[in-house]
Amino acid sequence: MKSKNLFPVILIIVYTFLLLGGCAQDTTSPVPEESKIGWIVGDPIDGYGTILYTKDGGQNWQRQGDSLSVPDCHLNTVRAVDSLNVWIVGDQLSGMGTILKTNDGGDNWQWLGDKSEIPNEEFLGLYTCSSDEVWIVGSNNTIIHTSDGGNTWESKADTAFLPYNLCSITIEGDKIWVCGNTETLGGTIIHSDDYGETWTKQAEGEFLQERGMIEISAGCENSVWCVGHGRTVLHTSNGGSNWDVQRTDINPTWDANGVTAINGNIAWVVEDLSYIRYTENGGENWTTQDVPPGAGAYLLYRICPLNTKEAWAVGPYGGKFDFGVILYTDDGGKTWVMQDYEPNVMLWDVSFVDSYH
Repeated sequence: MKSKNLFPVILIIVYTFLLLGGCAQDTTSPVPEESKIGWIVGDPIDGYGTILYTKDGGQNWQRQGDSLSVPDCHLNTVRAVDSLNVWIVGDQLSGMGTILKTNDGGDNWQWLGDKSEIPNEEFLGLYTCSSDEVWIVGSNNTIIHTSDGGNTWESKADTAFLPYNLCSITIEGDKIWVCGNTETLGGTIIHSDDYGETWTKQAEGEFLQERGMIEISAGCENSVWCVGHGRTVLHTSNGGSNWDVQRTDINPTWDANGVTAINGNIAWVVEDLSYIRYTENGGENWTTQDVPPGAGAYLLYRICPLNTKEAWAVGPYGGKFDFGVILYTDDGGKTWVMQDYEPNVMLWDVSFVDSYH
């Protein structure tokens, strides 16, 4: 029997598969260039809060917004959902906490305001599940949530808790962790396993009375880090049933301000006096990474890694001058370099598209 030449048929099948596959691609996934897009927030100057923007990985930073669209207050936290959708929170102003968002990459910023739903508290941390769903935490036990892009807000706070200043929130599935502090009560970690319907305290007691917690980050639903006063680094490997002290100072003078987990084993921590710590074994060992000359007096406040190699860290100056620093690495922290920016103001947070922060 004479064999058939199947090459034309195979070619048609392959072509059809590629054509249909191209139509089915997820166009919402960030392209590599989008991971170079990021935002930094900081103190106000010239009548409005500072929002810095880059589209080239920080080689060039430019200011966004103006006094008509951005309020004259401290901006504390920023999260980039994608290259167009970004959320920012900050101090209270005009009887409510500050919430800003953009859906066009920062060309236009919208200041959200409804005193009937937005409490008159300073907003300190936020978590973006999508461009429409956002969680915000703040002073006096504030936890609010929106699922419609900020048109309506619902309080998720447990009023039975003491009025901690809640600084940071992290989410894995239905599980939520929030950390905070007060000058008199010290630190706390609270947890919800039903997406904010009910809350329990996971960490408190004598040790935390001198160590307020500042930021929390989950690498997975079991492995979570929390950092705070006294360069304290807490970690749980069972979702918070037990918290272990991985690092702390005997006298809590300086602080660990920021932590970002990449997964259950890998995390970065940034501290006062420009200390940067890195672990890749769940915190059993922490490596201290060197910063460039001239960057040692800053209070590094937040760190934003894209992966295990590339990351940005920001923070204010530790002295009497009102300016900050931007540090960048592309080799996993073996070398850090300073990035230039204007205007000279204190910087508090950084977020890049497709990053872990």
